[in-house]
Amino acid sequence: MPEGLRVISPESRRFIPSELVAGQGWDRLVRRVVELPGWPVLNRVFFEFGLGDPAPVADFSVRVLPGHPGLPGYFVNRGKTARPDSAAAALGRFLSEFADPQTASESALSARFNDIMLEYDIAGIGTEASPDPGLFLGVRSAPSPDDTEVCSPGDVVAELTNAVGWNHDAGERRVMDRVVGALPPGGRLDHVGAMPGRSFRAVRVIVNGIKSEEMPVFLDRAGWPGSVRNVMDALADWRDVFPYFRPCFDASARGLRPRLGLEMFPRSERKGRWPVGDWLSTGIRTWLPVLERLEERELCLPAKGNGLRVFPGLERVFDKNGVYMLHKGLNHVKLAIEDGGVQAKAYAGLRLLRFGPDGLGKS
Repeated sequence: MPEGLRVISPESRRFIPSELVAGQGWDRLVRRVVELPGWPVLNRVFFEFGLGDPAPVADFSVRVLPGHPGLPGYFVNRGKTARPDSAAAALGRFLSEFADPQTASESALSARFNDIMLEYDIAGIGTEASPDPGLFLGVRSAPSPDDTEVCSPGDVVAELTNAVGWNHDAGERRVMDRVVGALPPGGRLDHVGAMPGRSFRAVRVIVNGIKSEEMPVFLDRAGWPGSVRNVMDALADWRDVFPYFRPCFDASARGLRPRLGLEMFPRSERKGRWPVGDWLSTGIRTWLPVLERLEERELCLPAKGNGLRVFPGLERVFDKNGVYMLHKGLNHVKLAIEDGGVQAKAYAGLRLLRFGPDGLGKS
């Protein structure tokens, strides 16, 4: 692997259109993540672009994979030198199960969560601020409807808050129980997250498997205080280009906050793949109608739209050990609904693939 190539560096600057990240936005991104390990362990990284924000700046996230000790090990070592009661120390203790490649894939952490992401706020914070990264956990489904051991909502919240250095809050657990209890048949808890560097405390709750016609009853039972009409109008307006969606909420001890997100996904372009499109199974032809709609609804500035149009594709990366391909793609759009207003963000990914004699392979 090209160990000298860092994910955010002068060499990687050319991979991201300047309409999306440039100037001070790029400098801020470099300051936040340049110390992270290089490509061998940062196999998949993601960017979050605010489509109505004229500033070319992006938030950043990276997936933590079992059996890749570099990234977990970085945070474990960082936690050992931090205050014992800090978010950094808590995250290091949480990721310690992933730091040993011999046991990581069979650890209790892997049994409970199928996805672990670290997210860095950059766009919405002060230029010199450097808060601890947020943590997002993909919750494994229970083996059967009667088995709640894998994804007990209260246990998930307790483990998440402990991992970011928060004290347990019974109110948050009650709100989570209410949201999960409100899910219709087939619905499930998908991800939970926490951002310890933000000024307010809330658990991000992402659910899946809900049909659009089930949303009014679900939102009422979950106790969401916003306008159901606005949510249903958004779903109807985007159904032709986004047949799949995931609602997401911010849950505090007092209840759900009025801001609701709709993570919107297109269909996959590849037969035999998971039906929801993602950045590994969709190309620009899938996303052109989406970008046109975003601009028509004045949710995406023309410059941001131009940057997204040229983002997807493959780039050759040369290293002393060979040639690699960098896969760039768009993953999903999130519509944030609050007080009758809508804002949009686009989420994009990068993945480095080895180019061998049999074509592209795993990185």
